[in-house]
Amino acid sequence: MAVRTNRPVTREPIAALNRVTITENNGPLVEIANGQTGILIRPDRRIWVRAPVAEMLRRVQQSLPTGLHLYLLEGYRSRERQRVIYERFWAEWRERRPDWPRNILQRHVYRFVAPPHEKSPPGHCTGGAIDLSLIDDTGQEIDFVSPRGLKIANAPTWSEDVSPTAQANRELLFEAMEAQGFKNYPQEWWHYSFGDSGWAVRTGRKTCFYGALDPPPGYEPPVA
Repeated sequence: MAVRTNRPVTREPIAALNRVTITENNGPLVEIANGQTGILIRPDRRIWVRAPVAEMLRRVQQSLPTGLHLYLLEGYRSRERQRVIYERFWAEWRERRPDWPRNILQRHVYRFVAPPHEKSPPGHCTGGAIDLSLIDDTGQEIDFVSPRGLKIANAPTWSEDVSPTAQANRELLFEAMEAQGFKNYPQEWWHYSFGDSGWAVRTGRKTCFYGALDPPPGYEPPVA
């Protein structure tokens, strides 16, 4: 497989996301069970997604090489949990970079954490977004981040800061996910979505069909 590190790193301005019209189709959230059809889940998490997203993930799993499994890190997030994450990230970077004016700080925070107060709901709050990686039969996540580890500098999917092996693994995940209709957020190699505003912007659509949902029965946000 040819590794492509020269892809453009596109931005998703909040203004573009806010222009997307949401025509909610009221599709249900479903929980994905650990080990279901070979898909594995981070031990401290429960994962809910829209029903079509769950089926798409099943098809992705079927397409992977033998011995590899989707490893789901986060799916649906309540708006309250999104707010907590956003405020924590904002406070962290305000402390790190007190010299940044508010507009620069906001641009940086928006790049990594969708704001909960904008018109366009964060993808995770819709049940259409998923964070994931790949894990092997020994329970080890395959390499997506060497040699530097998980750093902001190498978070973009097409990064020159990672090894050829890590980039090839990102390519493997990218091809498998996008073949089933997901679209990757280019600033985060682990984040894919379908049906939300981000997906609409990435595919050139003016409308999408997943808006924010209230938490499903049994939902409890993870501690971390």
